[in-house]
Amino acid sequence: MNDKQFSISPLLGVGNTFRLNSQSAARISSLSKQQLSQAEQAEKQLNQATPQQLDNFLKSQGRSLDAKSPEELKAQVLSKVSQAKKEIKTQAEATQSFRGLNLIKSSVKWNLGALVATGLFISIWKGTRWARTN
Repeated sequence: MNDKQFSISPLLGVGNTFRLNSQSAARISSLSKQQLSQAEQAEKQLNQATPQQLDNFLKSQGRSLDAKSPEELKAQVLSKVSQAKKEIKTQAEATQSFRGLNLIKSSVKWNLGALVATGLFISIWKGTRWARTN
């Protein structure tokens, strides 16, 4: 084996780690954008809804206003949607941070293990030269 193979192998591991990290970040970003889009769409529909439409919607769901005005209900739901949007952003950031850290830890562990194993195999190979000579 030549020295180039030993120097390329850890680089491949590091390169793959960065590739996996960027793929994971893109996936998390895509999912959070999709969820934010849905929340914004619900918020937009709620803002455009008339009090009569809100009342009709609640009745179709088997519920009533429970002595709240449609505007109070609308404000309450909009507040919850806004809070949900903040939670989506926070959760996406936390998930990406957690996955990135775990991926780096795992990569370091496996790459160091591969280097140690390589060193051991080479030392065993050199130590058994007597068995390969005629």
